Amino acid sequence: MNEVIRTILSRRSTRLFKEDSLKDEELEQILEAAKYAPSGANQQPWNFTVVSNKELINEIGLESKNVAKQSENEYLRDLGNNDKFKPFYEAPIVIFISGDTRALASKEDCVLASQNIMLAAESLGIGSVYLGFPNFAFRGNKREEFLKKLGIPENYEIYLSISLGYKKVEAKATARKENVVNYIK
Repeated sequence: MNEVIRTILSRRSTRLFKEDSLKDEELEQILEAAKYAPSGANQQPWNFTVVSNKELINEIGLESKNVAKQSENEYLRDLGNNDKFKPFYEAPIVIFISGDTRALASKEDCVLASQNIMLAAESLGIGSVYLGFPNFAFRGNKREEFLKKLGIPENYEIYLSISLGYKKVEAKATARKENVVNYIK
């Protein structure tokens, strides 16, 4: 089987990480892969903010839970109220992906870059998980404070984050839906 396809088929969301931080070379390779994602009109509207400061990661995670407690969605409220839930899964590295809101397809472009990040990580034996829950922190009273701490440029919006680290355990494959492809000839 082709190595790229093998990597795609083996990647799973990792929610149990070792404490060890990534090697600089590994992180650079992952970020380089992110920069090569396709983007509308080749605008490349993304900005990657790499955070290893546990205090800041925990502060953003706590605020995301506090804001989620006010959600109309019961599931999200329950996560916000769950003392055991860690929004970043205690990963040693979090990449916040923001995009230029003036670009043609900023959010979509950032999502494509995130896929490159996760596939590059998997190819290096590094775990990753795509996160939307922490975005609650950027909807609350501490939004501007966090944007400043993260150095997010003006006119940029944080769309998602990805936790990265060495896998504590290998995630098991789950069954895939069978009837999701239609062929029209």
